[in-house]
Amino acid sequence: MIGASVHYAPTEGGPLPTGLADAVRTALDKTGHGWLRRIEVGVESGCVVLRGRVKSFYLKQMAQVTVLAVPGADLVRNDLQVEGGRR
Repeated sequence: MIGASVHYAPTEGGPLPTGLADAVRTALDKTGHGWLRRIEVGVESGCVVLRGRVKSFYLKQMAQVTVLAVPGADLVRNDLQVEGGRR
């Protein structure tokens, strides 16, 4: 995207939270699901973007619901891929 603001939160073990991407990263980490800790979190033009792989459609949905519970995360693009290709 030209002119889009893009920010990515580090995965587990990175710097302290500073913005929306980091708040989402923290929320995903707190779920206790190891697969959700591996998700790449970005913010593009105010939309939270989830990328990576999860082992089930349930975890893909759980990630999305977790993100929507974070204040300021009003838009989510869930680009997560389910291992095995089932959606």
